[in-house]
Amino acid sequence: MSLCTPLGEKRSRDEGFAFSFDDIGNHAFGLTGGIPVLYDSSVIAEPPLKKIKYTPIDRLSRFLKDKYQVKKFVGGGGYGDVYKAVSVSDKIKKVAIKVFRDEENFQKELNWLKQIDEKKAFDPKIREYCPGFIEDFLLDEHGNSPLYGIIMEYCEGKELMAYREECFDISSLSLVGLHLLDFLKTFRSHGIVHCDIKPNNIMYDQDTDALQIIDYGLAKDVEELSVEPLQCRVYLSLSALLSKESYDSSIDLWSIGCTLFFMCHKKQLFPGVLSEERRILEIIKLCGIPSNDFLEKCDFMYVADYFTYEDEKDEFRLKDSTIHPSKTFEEKVDKIEMKLQENFLGESSKRRLFAEALALILTYEYDENNIKAAEDKLHQIVALDIEEKVS
Repeated sequence: MSLCTPLGEKRSRDEGFAFSFDDIGNHAFGLTGGIPVLYDSSVIAEPPLKKIKYTPIDRLSRFLKDKYQVKKFVGGGGYGDVYKAVSVSDKIKKVAIKVFRDEENFQKELNWLKQIDEKKAFDPKIREYCPGFIEDFLLDEHGNSPLYGIIMEYCEGKELMAYREECFDISSLSLVGLHLLDFLKTFRSHGIVHCDIKPNNIMYDQDTDALQIIDYGLAKDVEELSVEPLQCRVYLSLSALLSKESYDSSIDLWSIGCTLFFMCHKKQLFPGVLSEERRILEIIKLCGIPSNDFLEKCDFMYVADYFTYEDEKDEFRLKDSTIHPSKTFEEKVDKIEMKLQENFLGESSKRRLFAEALALILTYEYDENNIKAAEDKLHQIVALDIEEKVS
């Protein structure tokens, strides 16, 4: 089926489909409401040509009208905008249309979605956590900048960020945490690091407890070395800040911990206003001094700014004596729980369990035992909530 309007012509491409308007502007014709109109040259000898600028949603509606009905703008980010649409042939089928402003970011996300889609045949869990890819397109019109688009399955629910001001109880947040950790393990098993986990990239339906992760434009293969991840500033891990020589799923694990803290506390664990130096010191203050093995894999120039190495003790010592890093797991949990007390109105037992789960998630390196222990804590919170409702 052609997706072109009567004024368009289809051009073959290797993938997807493309579209461009014919150049119909001349002395005899004008364009009114998308319909060619013949002017009476005896009245208007040379009518002025008006350049009609269509909004992105107008352009998409005209271009996709044979297959999809574009309903509304859903949201936007640094790389593109998302629209909701329904199938013309099947009114029940909803899709999301992501429109990119440049070809490079479009290609990055398109490549990853196609790779992930291929893996779904072997691992149904991937289908659970990632919206399915349908098709891509290029909308290249005369007189307008090109639009690069990806059509994918529509995610029900809303961004996790939208729940920030709502009554989002700790039990629901624990379920979100369990989903995120399961997502992490699933994608790690396929060698994928998302690199941009944050509330805006998590779609959650509280009614069905369904969760999906979106926006794979920054995703990396776990085998890629010396590739700087472009995490959002407030979710940056120490690995990224100290330019560790290789990145793995630990940066996604860290982002999950920061996300859960933010959703519970309503404030960022490490606010965006912090300088890079202060951010590094605050992370170390909470989580303790990293292991020798970790620091030896980081950029020496960065490490030397914050640590001195003591040969006799074979350990790194923090230069800033005003910072007192956590020395034990319990001390780390205490610091997190103290922060949570500001906004956490639930029972102290649940608050302590949640703080313990966060302490296990907010670690410098990926450790399956820590993740399993964190999942156990979150399961305990859910179980306590069930007991309360039954009683």
